[in-house]
Amino acid sequence: AIGAVLVHQVRLTYKAGELERVFVGLALVGVSVAGVSLAISARYHLQFRAYALCTTLIPLVAHDRHISSVLQGILIGLAMEDIGRNGPRSLWSYSPSVHY
Repeated sequence: AIGAVLVHQVRLTYKAGELERVFVGLALVGVSVAGVSLAISARYHLQFRAYALCTTLIPLVAHDRHISSVLQGILIGLAMEDIGRNGPRSLWSYSPSVHY
């Protein structure tokens, strides 16, 4: 059921002519995060954060439909829960190098 809703949202984004723009934006965000992670990999490591994933998926469900509003609420709720449980931590956490 969730897969069908996601396919429907992608189809709506395509019909609105926004699919290319959304995917280019998501690709730019992904490349930026990968670039920063590579640049600071000596001291920091990337942590998967649910709020980052949820906020990047919001443009896919940005339509004036009832199901889109429900999905936006779910995504924002998941992001708020992650921030509530873990605090507003960065995507990168410090990992000092170990010297024996």
